[in-house]
Amino acid sequence: MANREDFRGISRKKVWAALAAVLAGLLAALPCFAFAAGDSGEAVTQLQTVLYAMGYMEQVPDGQYGQRTQAAAQRLLSYAQSQGLNIGEEDLAGAWASGQLKPITGPVSEGDVSEAVLLVQRRLRALGYLSDAADGRFGANTRRALLVFQQDQGLSLTGELEADTSAALFNAQTQAAQYPVLSKGMQNKRVLELQQRLWQLGFFSGDLDGQYGSQTVLGVKALQTYIQSSGRFDWPGILLGMDLNGVADPLVLATLYSDFPLPQAMAEGDSGQDVYRLQRRLSALGYLDQDADGGYGANTQAAVKAFQERAQLKANGNANQQTVELLFSSEAPEALKPYKLVVDLSEQKLYVYRWQQNAYSKLSYTMSCSTGPEVSAGSYQTLTRPDQQWRQVDGLGWVAYNFWLGGDLYIHSVPYDAKGGQVNTALLSALGSPSQGGGIMVSLENARLIYEKCPARTPVEIQD
Repeated sequence: MANREDFRGISRKKVWAALAAVLAGLLAALPCFAFAAGDSGEAVTQLQTVLYAMGYMEQVPDGQYGQRTQAAAQRLLSYAQSQGLNIGEEDLAGAWASGQLKPITGPVSEGDVSEAVLLVQRRLRALGYLSDAADGRFGANTRRALLVFQQDQGLSLTGELEADTSAALFNAQTQAAQYPVLSKGMQNKRVLELQQRLWQLGFFSGDLDGQYGSQTVLGVKALQTYIQSSGRFDWPGILLGMDLNGVADPLVLATLYSDFPLPQAMAEGDSGQDVYRLQRRLSALGYLDQDADGGYGANTQAAVKAFQERAQLKANGNANQQTVELLFSSEAPEALKPYKLVVDLSEQKLYVYRWQQNAYSKLSYTMSCSTGPEVSAGSYQTLTRPDQQWRQVDGLGWVAYNFWLGGDLYIHSVPYDAKGGQVNTALLSALGSPSQGGGIMVSLENARLIYEKCPARTPVEIQD
């Protein structure tokens, strides 16, 4: 009996020793976190700098330790352990600085799907070269972004991640792109600046609204087409041969904001990309009412002549160099619109003035109106245009002959219960007084008059 007890005692010790060894191994394999949520300071900034440089975090270091920083650190610690480094969070910055912790070096190329691609994409996004979401799939847009990065860094244009590209991409000292990428869906001041530049150079004739929508995509594609086909830009062949994607990447933007070449002189019978630019610019300024087709025909000649007359140049319809230089400058005069609309909030009147003797001086129409509580004093012209003939407004009904001023502001008819249905007689009778309805309401007849006689970019002034 005593021998069995001794045997059992020894067995227990061995079992516990074995379990302790296993537990120690498991604990050693677990990531060691030195920080807690809410921590801040220089040590956190150093950690985030490593995470940012190695592609584990897209956000610029801010010294605040939160869930995103912890998750990124956990991924990097797992990577470090796969490289044979058993270190904790507090050791990452030192291991990076000493060269023990090395970034991925590739090869990574188009068609790959991996964690390495995810790191490349996060880093390209952080530096302003890629707008697509980081999904770990190396597609055409990732390749294009990597090529533009290589061009900026003076590297060989391979479109792949190899040692030299990795050394530049995963480097804390590498600066973000001078002009970070812009793409569809974005809305900000930089998009507005892009639209304004495209508008002046003859690649865009849409609304200057700061929203990167389908019209802006077409404008950037027109720019890309011009760069590829004109032979006037010193781009490497591999970049000139890329597909038109309508994305304003750093290289496209740097070219656009450079000393961009003007079109050459043109005349009736000419065709090509310079004519496309001429037509878009004439359309943007209100002289040409047709889609750009690249052919210098009678309509284009008449539009050029109208511009020359407005600018007091020799008017023969030929786009000579003097005409081109003024047309594509910030001093180019817009085409005169036949009318100006003035809304007087205190009188609840809408006045229509016609251009006469170099001013909108002739009063042509006076209309009673009702303005909603959101209507305030201001000047409008950039976006004004006839819009939907019928539009349904929540809480109001169907309104006709909508003339858009921008945002949610319209001039329109009093409401009807359906398209072409019965008018709201109470609101019709109340014209001449402020309304709780939206926009600027006038009678159906007056709304139609404005809709039919006032073209896009008609000036509108709302006065108190």
